Amino acid sequence: MTEWIRVFSELLHARPEFADVFAAVGRLGRSLGLHLLLASQRLEEGRLRGLESHLSYRIALRTFSAAESRALIGSTAAHDLPATPGAAILAEAGGAGQVRFQSAYVSGPEVPADRRIIRELGVEPEATGTTMDLVVDRLAGPNLRPIWLDPLPTELPASRLLGDHATGESTPLCVPVALEDLPFDGEQRRLDIDLRRRHWAVVGSPGTGKTTLLRTLTVGLALTSPSVAVYVLDPGGSLASLARLPQVAAVVGADRVDRLLDELEQDAPAGVAHRVLLIDGVDALGESDRRLATLVAGGLERGVHVVVTALRWTFRPSLRDLLTGTVELKMTPTDSTFRDAQRSLPDVPGRGVSPAGRHIQTARSDEEAVEHARRVSLARNEPDLHMKLLPEQVSYSAAGVAEPGKVILGVGGPTLGAVTWDPASSPHLTVVGQARSGVTTTLRTLIAGLTDPVAWEQGSVELLVADGRRGLLGVPGYRSPASFTEELTRWEGVLRERIPDDVTSLSPQMLRDRSWWTGPDLVVVVDDLDHSTDLTAALDILVPLLPHAADIGLHLVTARRSAVMGRSTYTPLLQGVRDSTAWVLLSAPREDGPVAGQVLRPTAPGRGVLVVGDAVELQVAVVDEPTEVETEDTTGEKQ
Repeated sequence: MTEWIRVFSELLHARPEFADVFAAVGRLGRSLGLHLLLASQRLEEGRLRGLESHLSYRIALRTFSAAESRALIGSTAAHDLPATPGAAILAEAGGAGQVRFQSAYVSGPEVPADRRIIRELGVEPEATGTTMDLVVDRLAGPNLRPIWLDPLPTELPASRLLGDHATGESTPLCVPVALEDLPFDGEQRRLDIDLRRRHWAVVGSPGTGKTTLLRTLTVGLALTSPSVAVYVLDPGGSLASLARLPQVAAVVGADRVDRLLDELEQDAPAGVAHRVLLIDGVDALGESDRRLATLVAGGLERGVHVVVTALRWTFRPSLRDLLTGTVELKMTPTDSTFRDAQRSLPDVPGRGVSPAGRHIQTARSDEEAVEHARRVSLARNEPDLHMKLLPEQVSYSAAGVAEPGKVILGVGGPTLGAVTWDPASSPHLTVVGQARSGVTTTLRTLIAGLTDPVAWEQGSVELLVADGRRGLLGVPGYRSPASFTEELTRWEGVLRERIPDDVTSLSPQMLRDRSWWTGPDLVVVVDDLDHSTDLTAALDILVPLLPHAADIGLHLVTARRSAVMGRSTYTPLLQGVRDSTAWVLLSAPREDGPVAGQVLRPTAPGRGVLVVGDAVELQVAVVDEPTEVETEDTTGEKQ
């Protein structure tokens, strides 16, 4: 029978609550092969509460007082022992059957038996160690069932856990990332992050190893899981090296959160069975955490698996309930779900608590591990995956084929397809941006779309164009300011004639078809409206007609500087189109907004959002640029 011996000294004096632990060992130890050997210099009264009935024998050396001897063996015999080291009394519980003996001294020098029997004459044999050393040497052997496990390592290389998995002995989407300590089972086993059945949250204080765990997880996926695409949101830039792996489709910052979620909300690319989204810092999502919660809710059915990190358990409730897999690294115990385990957790990077509440040490992966995973992936002929990104420039002809009655403005949206303005649903369009943001280019693209014979029949649209800086000179319908004012006055009369005198004489079908009048839709386009008081005054004649614009075929397209939007908001013209206009918001300082409920931000020229209810990111197409950039090839580089 294997015997486990616990040596007791002055522990009860420092930790009195351990008496209950020793009492439990006394009750159960015999059936488990566990025996107690308790030692102490002094035995105070009441110190052994609950233990007396489990101590079958007592060994008393010479005590300090007769009272201590009486409390230990029921008599003063231990106090009366001579002051010779090793003199002792063995007694049964209650003091019966006392036997006096002299204990052996095992810490002195000991001559091996072979050298004591045969020795040279006149030569005294020399001792090579103590008696205890000789006994231990003879008992030495393999410890098949150690009493104590070695402590968790302070640093765990990823190769120790992923070595066997690189040879193919692995389960896809199940990656070992840590070593879990099970002291009561006498073993330490690996902890797997199993993405097949749950999404995961990794929570811990700064510097505890959250980013390192994500790197190890990515390396493990690259080694063990073919046909998996990995998308990484890395606001801090610590995971940029993962972009070298062919399975990593994107490593992006917080500025591309929406594009990342757009990609994952679409169907997976051909040849990709599963997609894994790693978010290093859920706070970087901002308001997009609502979209993430929706994505996570239906993710497993669509092959999308999510792992997020955070400093505390401050997730949106709808998201927290969906993250059923948890790993806690070192954090404040009061913020933890495993408070007792956190209190005893050493402050070591990578040390944490498993979902079962046990201590773990996460594996550390470095640039060498990433390079190894890259070479293994290339040897497996893994395809190099890329997330589609908006192109920096796209020509009008490459933006797509316009639908009838709509105007192509550029490319964008979740699918990076053509982004269009529908005059039937939003009669007006307002373009806002700072200088050199692409405002005039947007108007040129819009005019090209209105004159596109594929989308508009001949004679169905008539243009009246003007600007204060001649940036639109040469486009169809361009007028000087004086000629513009004259022509606009004529149009005002035509539009007034289209307003029916008696609305009750019209049927709902006639209102939908606008069949009570004939003629083209009239589109007024004005650039740099804030730079010309003459053009601003000329447009005021249209204000009374704006409530009827959708019924009489009037469309007003204006471009304004972002810096003066705050002052222009309450002008009669902008008030008249506010509820029926679409917005194109290009690059502008944040302090110039918000506009149309959107926060303005500096962007590249031509990059902005189309706001028609929801905001859709787009890159404005360029009419005059001959170079064509196909949307399907605008994968961009992994960043």
